[in-house]
Amino acid sequence: MKPQAETGITLVELLISLAVLALLLGWGAPNLVELQARARAKSQIDDLYQDLRGARELAITYVNSVTVCPLDSNNRCHNDWHSGYRVFIDTSPFGEFSSDDELIFERGKIATGDFISSTEKMFRFTTDGFTSDAGNIRYCPRSVDSNHRQQLTISTTGGVRYNDTPNQC
Repeated sequence: MKPQAETGITLVELLISLAVLALLLGWGAPNLVELQARARAKSQIDDLYQDLRGARELAITYVNSVTVCPLDSNNRCHNDWHSGYRVFIDTSPFGEFSSDDELIFERGKIATGDFISSTEKMFRFTTDGFTSDAGNIRYCPRSVDSNHRQQLTISTTGGVRYNDTPNQC
């Protein structure tokens, strides 16, 4: 009777496999973090883009001013975009969410450790789709000088466009 061959792997083969796996993970993990940061920045700036474009379209369609801004504890627009923002039909006084205004929707705060800044505390679109609040919004994942920063530019005609070369947040 012939002895049966043993199946399985040896300790040396297992150690070599683990060493190769550790090298691959060490090489791939930083790239995965960068990929995640880039995707998060793109997703956040895409949401802002859609919200600003939608606010402009609502202003034209409903013949009412529509404002996009973060609100402080007194329901007045301020420049802390980290805490999220609201989109609402804005009646007088402008730049303040009052009982006469209608909330369209609200976005929550951004990811912890990320940065967002704007040249304006609000973007209010008038009935013709224009805005006097022309400016930029920048989003930077993980640091103000991130390589994956994204920017939107809002013009006085109400147009919203991506800007490929933003400054620091």
